[in-house]
Order: sequence, then structure tokens, then C-alpha cells
Amino acid sequence: MTSYGNGRGKSFGSRIAGILLGLILTFVILGILGTLADVAYAAGLWPIGAVLRVAMLVTFGAWLVSLFRW
Repeated sequence: MTSYGNGRGKSFGSRIAGILLGLILTFVILGILGTLADVAYAAGLWPIGAVLRVAMLVTFGAWLVSLFRW
């Protein structure tokens, strides 16, 4: 019997699917943040661009941390 509440009993395929889904969503978010940062830099709003670049690092770091939580 599979239990989804506590992370035990999940199949290996389900874990891989979750990792891949997280990776796809992470890169979509990184793409959006990167585009917004480029627009901010082009408009001369470098502080906003810098904050968006930091947000990109945090997003990718959160995905990396999530890899070790299963």
C-alpha cells in the first residue's frame, strides 16, 4: 500500500517524475525572472534587476534543497 503523506512507500518512478516536474517549473520561473531582470537593466533600473537576479539564485537553490528532502 502506498502512503503519500509521509514520503514513504513512493515508487522510484514517482520520485523521478517529481524531480523532473520541479526542474521544469524551476527553469520556467528562472526564465521569467531572467527576462524581467534583463528588462529592468535595460530600463536603467539596476537595483530591481539585481534583486531579480538574487531571486533567481534563491529559486534554483530551493530546487537543489528539495532534491535532498526525499
